[in-house]
Amino acid sequence: MENLNKLLYLVVGFFMIPALYACQGTGNGDDSSQATQDAARLPVPAEYANLVNPLPPTAETIQAGEQLFLLNCASCHGDTGKGDGPVSSALTPKPSDLALVASSVDDAYLYWRIAEGGAGVRSSMPGWKSILTEEEIWKGVAFIRSLAKK
Repeated sequence: MENLNKLLYLVVGFFMIPALYACQGTGNGDDSSQATQDAARLPVPAEYANLVNPLPPTAETIQAGEQLFLLNCASCHGDTGKGDGPVSSALTPKPSDLALVASSVDDAYLYWRIAEGGAGVRSSMPGWKSILTEEEIWKGVAFIRSLAKK
């Protein structure tokens, strides 16, 4: 499994780095914590504003979210969500520490940012709503929430 994850990182990194450079924000090198604080102040769009995770935060839900995270998000955010994935050094601003984000925002914010990505918020994060199902995004939210409790 370890070798498979490394292979996935390499493949994702190979294809994603050029794409991420192309859609980078125009930041001035602010650190991840400042970018996180700035993003957390953004109002959640009305279509997402009242969303609450319908999935219970069970071990099964969190584990499923972790698997999705490792497959889709860890190349930038790192295996533990600290923003230190193998692709992170190519990004400006650096990916956020998701434990910090999760401790200061609600479910609606997390769902919105996963679904829509970082468009308009000085971030290179892609939107996932055309790739992941709603249930998969909610599993990701459950996993990200669990990071704030570690």
